[in-house]
Amino acid sequence: MQRIFIISLLLFSINISAQVISSEPQFPTVGDSIIVYFNANEITGRGKELATYAGTVDVHTGVLTNKSINDGDWKYVIAEWNQNPAKAQTVKVSPGLYKLTVGNPFQYYNITNLPSDEKIVSLAFVLRAANRTIQTDNLYLEIFEEGIKLKILEPVNLPIYPEAGEKINFSAASENADSIAMFLNNQYLISTTNDTINYEVTANGLGRQWIKFTVYAGACNNIGSSGRRSSRN
Repeated sequence: MQRIFIISLLLFSINISAQVISSEPQFPTVGDSIIVYFNANEITGRGKELATYAGTVDVHTGVLTNKSINDGDWKYVIAEWNQNPAKAQTVKVSPGLYKLTVGNPFQYYNITNLPSDEKIVSLAFVLRAANRTIQTDNLYLEIFEEGIKLKILEPVNLPIYPEAGEKINFSAASENADSIAMFLNNQYLISTTNDTINYEVTANGLGRQWIKFTVYAGACNNIGSSGRRSSRN
């Protein structure tokens, strides 16, 4: 049996950090040496002034684990809000683009005795001016497990509420997969054996619609899935 991994989203009704935050490697795991990039040029809300800020920019940061009760339940925070440890300072790569070298997350966050039933699922950040006069909302970098990996690259900003007939480009990237396919409302659209997929969807004006990406790899008896769903009143 093929191994299958699915990620789905309710079109026009969810929020993600998208390309405000990215990393090297693209699919970081707890065993990787991680570099995090913050693109303030993509921020349209709180903290957008950091795109042109001339002062020192750092982060307030911790992690989310599978034991976090919500996305505000940060654990292993490296310092109090009013503190500015040296390892939290970013490097300006270009105007509005900042780099933070995390390295190994266990070492960076001083995690020395993680319980066996707990795992890191995201690194959590607030990008801010070091004097705390400007700050973003919470930003999250997903931490992946070994094996098949899949994430959405576009649209950069969600939610979106297009007019009927408007064209929206969707793309996703995978790792350790043989192929990746895209569906709209469970109707097959396109597939590829490359590690990225791109497709332009035309909004039809009929309300909520599902976009689903599915990746397949090898002959295996395991099936894994991950999805996002949000509703609008």
